Amino acid sequence: MNRQGGARETAFWEEMPDTEALERYRTLVNTVEDGICQVDTAGCFVAVNDVICEMTGYDRTELLGEPASLLLDSHDIERIEREIRERLTTGRERTEMFECTARTATGGTFTCELQLNLLFTDGSFAGTVGVVRDITARKRTERRLRNREAQLERERDLTDRILETSPVGILVLDESGEITRINDRGRDLLEVDEVGAFSPSERATYTEDGRRLSDDEHPPIETVRSGEAISDRVLRVEQQDGSHRWLSVSTSPLLTDEGRVDRVVTTGEDVTDLKERERRLERRTDELATELSEIYGRITDGFLALDEEWEFTYVNERAKELLGMDENELLGTNIWETFPEKKGAEFEEHYREALSTQESVSFEAYYPPHDSWYEEHVHPSETGLSVYFQDITERTETQRKLREREQQLSALMENVPGMVYRCRNERGWPMKFVSDACRTLSGYDPSALEEGTIVWGEDVVVEADRENLWDAVQTAAAGSGTFSETYRIETAEGERRWVRDHGRIVADKADGKRWIEGIISDITERKRLETELEASNERLEQFAYAASHDLQEPLRMVARYLQLIENRYDDRLDEDGKAFLEFAVDGAERMKEMIDGLLEYSRVETTGEPLEPVDLEDVVAETMADIQFKVDESDAEITIDELPVVNGDTSQLRQVFQNLFENAIKYSGDEPSRVHVTADRTGSNWTISVRDEGIGLDDDDHDRVFEVFNRLHSYDEYDGTGIGLALCKRIVERHGGDIWVESNSDGGSTFSFTLPAARTDAG
Repeated sequence: MNRQGGARETAFWEEMPDTEALERYRTLVNTVEDGICQVDTAGCFVAVNDVICEMTGYDRTELLGEPASLLLDSHDIERIEREIRERLTTGRERTEMFECTARTATGGTFTCELQLNLLFTDGSFAGTVGVVRDITARKRTERRLRNREAQLERERDLTDRILETSPVGILVLDESGEITRINDRGRDLLEVDEVGAFSPSERATYTEDGRRLSDDEHPPIETVRSGEAISDRVLRVEQQDGSHRWLSVSTSPLLTDEGRVDRVVTTGEDVTDLKERERRLERRTDELATELSEIYGRITDGFLALDEEWEFTYVNERAKELLGMDENELLGTNIWETFPEKKGAEFEEHYREALSTQESVSFEAYYPPHDSWYEEHVHPSETGLSVYFQDITERTETQRKLREREQQLSALMENVPGMVYRCRNERGWPMKFVSDACRTLSGYDPSALEEGTIVWGEDVVVEADRENLWDAVQTAAAGSGTFSETYRIETAEGERRWVRDHGRIVADKADGKRWIEGIISDITERKRLETELEASNERLEQFAYAASHDLQEPLRMVARYLQLIENRYDDRLDEDGKAFLEFAVDGAERMKEMIDGLLEYSRVETTGEPLEPVDLEDVVAETMADIQFKVDESDAEITIDELPVVNGDTSQLRQVFQNLFENAIKYSGDEPSRVHVTADRTGSNWTISVRDEGIGLDDDDHDRVFEVFNRLHSYDEYDGTGIGLALCKRIVERHGGDIWVESNSDGGSTFSFTLPAARTDAG
């Protein structure tokens, strides 16, 4: 490795054995305040000192062998690579510092300066050595200074506007007596066009008693010499045309830190009319110099100055407000005596630190007497301290509440039954955030998904389910914005699980990009139970079908023999016998109806057609045609709103509407039935409601009406098998929906059920 430094460096290292020199070199590298690192030609770390580890929060073993892009953004890497190529091409050495933003192990960032040195081995480029300095605090100070400079510039602009709009002539002289600034009114009073075109000696000036002033006695010149202000000295100044003008002249010295006069502000007010009318003179006093001094002294933060004896030398208006004391109560007093609660607290510790080290200190501290938090920036000088401070109680309280909110959200996510996530709406679903439940659900560490080493949509979701999931989410993005999908994943251990993904589409206000936020829950056990339940239901359906089918034959035989008895022996039966025969025939017919209903109920799943887009307008029209005779016979009125396209089985949905319409007509009471059909969209489902004005239902019967063979009225009151609404429920559930009734015994019922919207109707 090439080294620079000449004979002195060589002698230093040859004074001791190589191992001892190397150990001292390592100690030196790890002792310096700057970070030092070595990067090979591939851009990977081969050496880092302790300061680099402290800056980044990484352990040395975590950095060695890793690319520099672990810490630096790509655009900074490109700048460094261009610099290296240029040096290797031109052979020129450069000492230019790079300003970069580096990342820490905890996800934070800091601003640093980077100086590069090229390494060569046997004349070949072998990598680089970088010297890194954390300049975050300096950049923060620079921003604060720029803000302060902008504030001062605004103050200067304000002062300029005050000067130029002031009815008083104002001029500023430097320490040599030369005029450096004069406003328009001053030019008018002194009859000059240019600043350099006037000297006090060019105008004969007299006191009130008529004595002419020498050059040294002119108020601004006198103040330059003595350093003392002059207030309201009335002088008579001769004009170029021979007339005179009375001026009330005041001066105010502006002193340097050493107490030497740097500038003199002079104001001249034309009091000619006032002089001629002395009775009005007392009402025309002017304190312009004091006002100007106050303007210069105003800043938005509280500001106070302390000398080496810890005594107040200056406080601005804001400082007096925050401290709750008047200027006269503060100036010349010792801060530790005036505010004893600050002594021994953080305030005294940081004030003394700044004064002893002559380095600026910033801190936040609580002051119990005011029950307030303050942010303070302490700037030392050889003569004392300048302290800028502001009340940050409200901000501190807001931050405390935010921390509490974060803790609450963290606790909430730990207890959510599933993995909370946020990902981009892109193929593969790249994750921005996943909760710790990811480990339990998938076996993967959350950081693997957040960093992209594991991609949810490519490495976790089972391939056969990916396209359906993508289509469902994009449909939701174009429509309701929410989705709930079931699919399979493969864990890190290779186990397959069923999950339910409840999510919503959100738009980023900053860049307009679409994100997905949601919760993914493990439903593997539930799917297993559903599978077992489906198998059990299938066996029950087969049993019900077989039982009802086998009952048909003996029932037909009973019916035939009853009919034979009626045909052959009708004339031999008395009235009781005929009545008994009629009861038996009627019972057989009702039994047949019940068996037919049971057959239909048991075959909902097995004989149903595949679900496909169905226009309910057509379904209801066909149903109305089937029951038109009953509608006309009962004088019923059925009105229908616009109905949607749903995903369903046309035949079974027609059965649902027919049962609900016929029930509405049957249980209409004394008045003709009035039925109204409506449809409302809720997310990805439609809610269909059939409202009537019939006899109504008691609250206790709302669930019973959907049970098989559960009749609320006797057969003499209303005929029927008691299976119609149970059949409706079975059909609706086959479509993935729910059915319920809203009613009371006062009259009127509304039967509502949900059906999935068709894909073509997803918007």
